[in-house]
Amino acid sequence: MRPRLPSGADKKPMSYRFLGIGLAVTLWLLSVPFFLAASETHNSSAKWLTAQEAIRLGLSRPEVNRWMEGRIGVAQSEATQAALWPNPQLQYQREETNTGGGASIDEFLWLTQKFDFSGRRGLQVNAAKQRVQATRQEAEFRRLVLTTKIRQGFYQVLHQWELLQNLEQWLERLGVIETVVQKREVAGEISGYDRLRLTREQAAVRAQMQSEEAIHHRAWEHLLGILGAKEKKTVYRGVTGSLLPQSLPPLERLLQMLTYRPDLQSLEQQANAHALERQAAARGWIPDLTLSLGSKKGKDAFGSDAGPFFSAGINLPLFDRDQAKRDRASARLQVVRSEYQLALTEAQGAVRGRWQEVRQLAAAAREVRRRDVAAARELVRTAKAAYEGGEIGILELLDAYREEMNTVTRALELESRARQAQIELERLAGEGLS
Repeated sequence: MRPRLPSGADKKPMSYRFLGIGLAVTLWLLSVPFFLAASETHNSSAKWLTAQEAIRLGLSRPEVNRWMEGRIGVAQSEATQAALWPNPQLQYQREETNTGGGASIDEFLWLTQKFDFSGRRGLQVNAAKQRVQATRQEAEFRRLVLTTKIRQGFYQVLHQWELLQNLEQWLERLGVIETVVQKREVAGEISGYDRLRLTREQAAVRAQMQSEEAIHHRAWEHLLGILGAKEKKTVYRGVTGSLLPQSLPPLERLLQMLTYRPDLQSLEQQANAHALERQAAARGWIPDLTLSLGSKKGKDAFGSDAGPFFSAGINLPLFDRDQAKRDRASARLQVVRSEYQLALTEAQGAVRGRWQEVRQLAAAAREVRRRDVAAARELVRTAKAAYEGGEIGILELLDAYREEMNTVTRALELESRARQAQIELERLAGEGLS
């Protein structure tokens, strides 16, 4: 009889089982970096959006370019029309008469062309070319306005992003306070009120974060709509840049550049066009010359004959000498020149005001960052040490942390206002395309 093996002798040793478990754990740990790397590679396709990239995307949209090309194309077609000569006229005439001697037939074929020797057509062509230049300047002004809109939307998103970062830091600091509160509560140094009060503060901060996130999402989607990023299926992680303007151009240079602003240049080109039209209408007393050249062929009972003929004629400007056109062009010229002067003086005042606003807001933001934020953080350190030492209560500690958050929020608000004022300043000065 075969001897019976001890119980468990047919199983694998425990060392083998631990070795298998260790090998599995090792393989899992080695696979984690690969999964993380794959995830990071997938997210790395999304990049951060800068202000310059946003402007490039917005201005490169096909709809924007087609709109500008269409407006310029209309003006160019009008200039082409003004440069065309009037069409010549080809005429044929047949006269047949019956006399006692038989029938007589006369046939005429001639070409008629009208000529302008007054120079009106050349002036009208130049006026149409001035309108083309005015339309180009209007298109450039449209680009300037769109650039301003993009920058305003971009920095609004950046402002909201900075606000959310400030609230997240505030929530993290509340987490640090929570650890301190728990230790003191376990030690019996404080009652449960501190923990409950801290919980309510955390709930209030989370609610404020949800509100700011809603504003951030709205501004972000609006910016993407302006840029057409959804149509291009471009993915961005968010915006990046400096909220506070770094430099301010000299006021004198901005005032000198005003005359080159596209909308003011457009008004100047329109004024030139109306002046040329008035000059052309002033030559309405000079008649146009009409020339005709053709041939005549006659046939009667006695035979036939043929030969060329020539005729010339002019219109007599006795009543209509383009007086209405001249007066209309003069009135339009007066209107455009007045609009130019009004727009220029208004822009000069607006540039001076915005320049002062940017300078003061930027200085105030830097001062708040340098002085108030540093003081608020020092207050937090002092309050935290005092709370841990039992010198102050939870309300005083939360007040110190809240003061730091409000100070940073105030600095961000000043920086945002300074940036938006600078954007408007550059639009007023016509610098938005730079």
